[in-house]
Amino acid sequence: MTEAARKPFTTLTAADLRDHPVWVACVDDAAHEGCFEPWDRELPVDPDEQRYLVRSQATLADGTWLPALFTPVVREADACAMQPHLLLDGAPFDLDGCALAGEQDRRGRCASALGRRPEDVFPVRLVAVPGLVDGVVTCRVIARDPDEGHQRSVGRPPRRFWRARP
Repeated sequence: MTEAARKPFTTLTAADLRDHPVWVACVDDAAHEGCFEPWDRELPVDPDEQRYLVRSQATLADGTWLPALFTPVVREADACAMQPHLLLDGAPFDLDGCALAGEQDRRGRCASALGRRPEDVFPVRLVAVPGLVDGVVTCRVIARDPDEGHQRSVGRPPRRFWRARP
């Protein structure tokens, strides 16, 4: 892949993931640590081989669909490594940072950034575009009360959960 195609994670956009639905971590030199490049090889990818980011669709609790990405994993026990993010106008929007905080205040600020109430945002279900990855292809970010902590459920849903946008 060319040098120009490499991008820091914080600059990836929904358009990048539309053009290239899978990105792979650049591990070939220290100068590109934290960067990703489009995956231009065979699909589906195997999350055990490298660190990938895959295009997905997020469905908020109120039914709103938003472009998203996450790091796929092979085993459901590794769900904490999925790092789900929404792809909004700026940098990728960290869903774990919103739900993990254990602070009602922080979830409220996250929901405000989306123009919604917390109960309209969480839980958020993310589903990878079918055919991109072997392994766990969906995750659900569940914000709980501070005393209960953060939970994520994962699985392999039927295709009916993916809804293509025009």
